[in-house]
Amino acid sequence: RDTIALVARRPDGEAIDWERFDPLEDAATRDLIAGGGTLGVFYVESPATRQLLTKMGRGDYPHLVIASSIIRPAANKYIRLFVKRLHGAPYEPLHPLVEGTLAETYGIMVYQEDVSRVAIDLAGFPIEDADRLRKILSKKDRELTLPDYRCRFLAGGRARGVSAEVLEKAWDMILSFDGYSFCKAHSASFAQVSYRVAYLKRRYPLEFIASVINNGGGFYGRQTYLDECRRMGFAILPPDVNASGWEYTVEGAGGPSAGLRVGLCQLRDIRRPFVDRLLEERVRGGPFGGFRDFVRRTDPRLVDLRALVRSGSLDSVSDGCTRPQLFFRFLNIAKEEGLGLVPPIPSLVGDYPGRVKLADEVRTLGIVVSRHPLSLFRGRIERIARRHGLGPVISSADIPRYRGRRVWIPGILVTGKEVATKKREPMIFVSFEDENSIFETVLFPDAFRRYYPLLDDGWAFLVYGRVDEDFGALSIGVERLVKVSRGSGAGAGGEAGDAAGDVAAPERPPVFAWWSGEGEAAADDADGGEGAGWAAGERLGLAAGS
Repeated sequence: RDTIALVARRPDGEAIDWERFDPLEDAATRDLIAGGGTLGVFYVESPATRQLLTKMGRGDYPHLVIASSIIRPAANKYIRLFVKRLHGAPYEPLHPLVEGTLAETYGIMVYQEDVSRVAIDLAGFPIEDADRLRKILSKKDRELTLPDYRCRFLAGGRARGVSAEVLEKAWDMILSFDGYSFCKAHSASFAQVSYRVAYLKRRYPLEFIASVINNGGGFYGRQTYLDECRRMGFAILPPDVNASGWEYTVEGAGGPSAGLRVGLCQLRDIRRPFVDRLLEERVRGGPFGGFRDFVRRTDPRLVDLRALVRSGSLDSVSDGCTRPQLFFRFLNIAKEEGLGLVPPIPSLVGDYPGRVKLADEVRTLGIVVSRHPLSLFRGRIERIARRHGLGPVISSADIPRYRGRRVWIPGILVTGKEVATKKREPMIFVSFEDENSIFETVLFPDAFRRYYPLLDDGWAFLVYGRVDEDFGALSIGVERLVKVSRGSGAGAGGEAGDAAGDVAAPERPPVFAWWSGEGEAAADDADGGEGAGWAAGERLGLAAGS
């Protein structure tokens, strides 16, 4: 609904009634879903679901209903069987008694009511017992009741002339509903919402991403949605006291310079009451005319001003001053008001180097706004590859060209999901991203045991493994993992020639234990180094104001 409201404000925007509009026949939306381009889309944005949609290659509503239900924890082997049959693999119906019941789902039990219907058709269960079986599959006491139902199911099937082999297959399929599952009506309603949201993403991607972020995101953290927005060709605009609202906003919608403006809500260490006062004052008195005008009208505390200065939110009202010089001016603002002009600023108070500004960006915002996070590590990646003779080192855009081959590929860790194999050994599916896309990897048990500690402490990696394809979906089976970002004790220094050293990991879902980046503060006071300008500005200001 927020996206619809933003669309309505566009000069070329269409009036959309959420309760009435029906995009189920929209070809562009169908193609988006069929290609797995559903990041941000309700219920179908997880890596597993996007991979499933890619393997299916179908974006029509009936198949989305199936996908919304079959993507459940215990149904993995049936998901693969479903995809095979969807693409034309011949199969025999489980039994003539249930052939019609399971026809639309290619002979696979997909919905909760399939459990009841198969129990009735195949084993002669009374309706109430069949429904009871459906319910107990998700209950904690199922171990006490399922054995009895299994015996009744097998006995009822034999009485109807069904072979033991078919009955065991059917029972195994029933057990795939262990934990949770959806009835068809639930899946259909979810899929309808997904389809409408996918339409909004396809037609109005900038308004869509802004709304996703402002509503707290979905499966991923804010950084991932910003990177997706950048990949779609939109500018990510930094926070600005004259342009930002509390939330993220859209600028230049529909035009060639359209972009997503970071909201002041993104600033850490700033008080909400102060931001509210700032925004109210801007509405009352108009844009701030300069730094002195801003200070006079908002009366900020040092803690609030520091967050604004270090994040670059005051650059547009700096009157040509550097960020350290703004601290000097703030701490001498009474003298400046009395003189009616900016007093001479000592030459020692210069500007922050680019590396410090970049570290400040992440420290104050919790995200990387000015570039893709992987660019922070390009220098180090190239040195590691050159030093160890790694090759080929590719980007995610090149993955389709390397099917069946082993590659090195750098990426920022996005999220991961740990699962167990049939032998109860741990393994993990991990999503990484670079400037071009999110790409999927899998660490089987041996690799998991070797590299899980790195995943728990790292951010940027060099991944080595073979590119595998499964029904058009590509993934990398990880054989080696090199952590490019440094650990929590490394600080912000980096290696010589890096665009920036390690910075705090951006906000993302709590899948792994992320480093907070607190060690970086030491770089601020390095004599003659990156923090010297800030140290001089704030210390001279304090001395002059005391």
